[in-house]
Amino acid sequence: MDVSDGSRHPGSCGVTVSDYASAMEQGAIPADGLQELLVEKRAFVRAALTTEGGRWVVRYIEAVAGARPSTWQEALWVYDGIVFIAEELQGDEVASALPGGEDHPLTLTAYQAVLGPVGDHVNWQRRPSRVPHDPSSLPWPTVDYSLYRQGAVDWQRPTGFLIGDDCPSFPTFDTGFRAFFYGDFSTVGPQQAPSDLGRVRVVQLDAWLQRVRVSPTHLDVQVRGTAVAGTRVELNGATYGAAKSVGKTGNVRLRLPEGLPDDAWLYLSKERRWLDYRALGPRLGGMDDPPRVGVEVELPSDPEGEIRALLSVGEGPRIEFKKALPGDGIDSKRKVLKTVAAFANGAGGSVVFGMDPDEATVVGVAEAAAAARDRLTDLIRGNVSPSPVFDFRSYDLDGKVLIVLDVDHGGSPPYGLRSHNESAAFYIRRGASTYPATSEEVRAIALASIPDQGSYGHLRRWPW
Repeated sequence: MDVSDGSRHPGSCGVTVSDYASAMEQGAIPADGLQELLVEKRAFVRAALTTEGGRWVVRYIEAVAGARPSTWQEALWVYDGIVFIAEELQGDEVASALPGGEDHPLTLTAYQAVLGPVGDHVNWQRRPSRVPHDPSSLPWPTVDYSLYRQGAVDWQRPTGFLIGDDCPSFPTFDTGFRAFFYGDFSTVGPQQAPSDLGRVRVVQLDAWLQRVRVSPTHLDVQVRGTAVAGTRVELNGATYGAAKSVGKTGNVRLRLPEGLPDDAWLYLSKERRWLDYRALGPRLGGMDDPPRVGVEVELPSDPEGEIRALLSVGEGPRIEFKKALPGDGIDSKRKVLKTVAAFANGAGGSVVFGMDPDEATVVGVAEAAAAARDRLTDLIRGNVSPSPVFDFRSYDLDGKVLIVLDVDHGGSPPYGLRSHNESAAFYIRRGASTYPATSEEVRAIALASIPDQGSYGHLRRWPW
């Protein structure tokens, strides 16, 4: 098995960074070459149609060929002279329409539309899985083929509102386009519907990076595909690099002696040709949402830094300090329970037990952490209704024990305190204090938990 693991040494590898850059592999092929690639594949199509001279014309089309996107669904939005449609077709049906023109129509449900005329050549580019910033990002690598109109630079976009019957309405064609193709229902933004004809994305299923997990000491990589064995996983950073060949299981572990190196890239390759890649590094290639690109990060454990960071924030809408755990008196218990209910009715929050009201002095709690957790659990479950989701953390800071009660934002508000003789009492958080909620506030809390998506709310699962 091919295994290498060590620091970067100039000239230690016959393939340079410039070789990787040139391996992006893009170019152009005759349009009929794309037709051949679609034979015997399923195609998951989205298209925007408009009327012109009494016929339907495909203004934009996007097709994923070879694999079904996990959240893909058929859909039909119909407006006056405009149709957005998503339908599963045979790749041959898409291929037969690619020459464009009246003699090669594309049939989508009850609509027969013409493309083009399509240019004689199509540009293509290989793309990795989970491309950052692509509104139609896919979990597999693809070869994307761009379609252009022959002899046409742009087309006249429809004007006026799009008012639907059993579909959403929009102020412009472009806002409706963004919602249907990209799942962006915002009515503001600079994006316009593309001026080109569309793209066909042919999925590459040989091997791809399914999951990447970064821990303080290791990089765990999960490779999936129809031909995983014999591929190669390589980590290439500014100060460290490692590589291993992939076996039948598709699972590879690379050690990180000093953590993830700066400016790190992860490549999946075979026979000096890349199959997939990820930009990692301190900010994971600029991604603020690593899970979106299939990367999980396990941060090193630093309990002291964690609690000091929490204490430094001070009391506020989501943090409450308590000098001691609640006693046996009713008032002592209710002070804690009111805050728990208020956090659940709001954005969630944390109660820190063992902090002086001056917000600077750590006094600690006298009760053992395990016993305190059990007592607080019984107290919350017995008095807050419905029971919120909560958890505990304990810290030893300067020889004193702090207990943190974390309360999640509740999914079934409003949350209130039970009472044997009176109706439930509800609370909200304002600044660093807890207050009784007014009837209007209770109603607003309850209404905020009800989804407002209408009969077509399921369509907001876009994009793929």
